[in-house]
Amino acid sequence: MFGAGGPPPPSLDTHELAQRGMQVGRLARCLAREEGWSRQAVADAFFAGMLFDLGLPTLARANPAAWAAIRSARSARSADAASGQVPDLAADSELEVAHFGCSVTRAGAYLLGLWGFGEPVVAALALQPADPADPAGGDAAPAALVLSFARRAVCHPQAPQPVAPTGYLDRARLVRWQGAALDLLTDQ
Repeated sequence: MFGAGGPPPPSLDTHELAQRGMQVGRLARCLAREEGWSRQAVADAFFAGMLFDLGLPTLARANPAAWAAIRSARSARSADAASGQVPDLAADSELEVAHFGCSVTRAGAYLLGLWGFGEPVVAALALQPADPADPAGGDAAPAALVLSFARRAVCHPQAPQPVAPTGYLDRARLVRWQGAALDLLTDQ
């Protein structure tokens, strides 16, 4: 899927995208199982995690200059991380919107919708990043919260995981999810 539509820009490693997607998908599936979700909901969580970066090759192919600007900005942010500023999903999304005109997850959700994927998978991507501490994200569907947690754990492991005092992703659930993430990600 990451190679459809021709070759991506040389600076985009589709193999790395696929590997990261598998890690996020495996963690999302693990969390969904931990929550006791139905078999179909567990599969949807896995697919949403596996395909969360699906929009990136399409956007990078369509606008290589924007992709180069994003890579440059991310490199600068990585340098800032040494001074204590930790990048996060919201910052990633804002950067993508500023350069591409939409986030990678929204583009991926659009493509998956066109290809006939089910509404739970499409919605989990479209609602990214879901932040339970944000009044707008606190009411996000549990699948979107699982996907955001899995993305943060894999893509930004040093970033703090947001938690809401009430709602689905409360402190007790966060602790359980962090334990599951630690177990799964250290086994790889």
